[in-house]
Formats: sequence, structure tokens, C-alpha cells
Amino acid sequence: MGELVVLRPIRVDDAKAAFRAVANRDEILRWSCWAGPEREEELEENYREWRAGKPEALDYQFAICEVTSNRLVGAISLKFGGHPGQGEISYWVDVDHWGRGFAGEAIELINYLAFQTGLADVLFGWVFVGNEASKRVLEKNGYSLDYTTESSVEKFGHPVEQWYMVQTSAEWLKSRGGWRPQTESVRLGGMTSGSD
Repeated sequence: MGELVVLRPIRVDDAKAAFRAVANRDEILRWSCWAGPEREEELEENYREWRAGKPEALDYQFAICEVTSNRLVGAISLKFGGHPGQGEISYWVDVDHWGRGFAGEAIELINYLAFQTGLADVLFGWVFVGNEASKRVLEKNGYSLDYTTESSVEKFGHPVEQWYMVQTSAEWLKSRGGWRPQTESVRLGGMTSGSD
């Protein structure tokens, strides 16, 4: 838990709030490889499948919840995709909650989770060129632009250039290694740690 947000595993009952926040929201979806859900049931199924996944699978999906209200205001994922030690982050925040620091703190919590527990040596995120807000929030959290690439991803029938943003464990330890969440309770594959 940070000062602004709490990260917790996403649940099937989060689908209703997530659907309201993201469905047909061009402000979010134009920067995403995902076209967005057509029905709330799509999100329910996605969250159900993730929850039922193999315990050893390194694929984490978190609800971003506002501390003061405990309401879902976004989602953030950390995926390893067969690349041990190299985690990909992706996230979205409800447009009504932009500019309040929620995305930045959620990324900071994911950095802590990945690097402090030894899950990752490197974290990276792909950002569509032009999405300055997302690039800036990653940079504020220690990520740097590694390169720009034309992607196989298409939006509106055209390939999209992407920024490849990277942070290493060593860089994080040097710049933010002393940072701690307000409270933590982490359970990963049988390993539990916690502090207040």
C-alpha cells in the first residue's frame, strides 16, 4: 500500500468497475494494443482464467485501488512471458482519476515488488510514440528510453512506433532502493513477506 493507492490481485467482481472505466474510452485505448472489452463478461472471463492459472506462472494482474475509498481506479500487470528475470509492465488508469499520481505510485509499488523480491533483474514497458504522459510517468519512476521501434502492432490499420522503456534492478537500487511502501503483504508462489 502506498499513500494514494493499494495494489491487490484483480478479482472477477472487479469486472463491472473496470468495464465502466475502460470500455469505449478512446483516451485510454488509443494508446493500447488492446481494443478494449465489448462486454463486461469478457473481463470476468479474463480475470477468472487468470485466477485459476497455474500457481507457478509468473503473470500478475493487480487492481489499482484508491486508498481513501478502496474503489478500483485502474489495473497494472507484471508479466514475464517465458523470460525469467525480465518483467513487462502495462497499466491503465480511469480517465476520471488522471493527474492525481495514481499511475506513478502503482508503478513504484510494482518496481518494489519485482526488484525487492528478486522476481526481476529488468523491468520494461512499451509505450506508443506520442503518449508523453505514460513516458513521463515511467521516467519519473526510473525508466529510461532504450530505443524506438516500429512495431507489428497496428492501430487504425497502420503500424505503430513504440518507445521501449527499461529499468534494471541495479538502477532501481541506486535511485529508489531505500523506498518502502506504507504497508506490505506479499505472497508469491509460497513465499510471504510483510511489514508495517
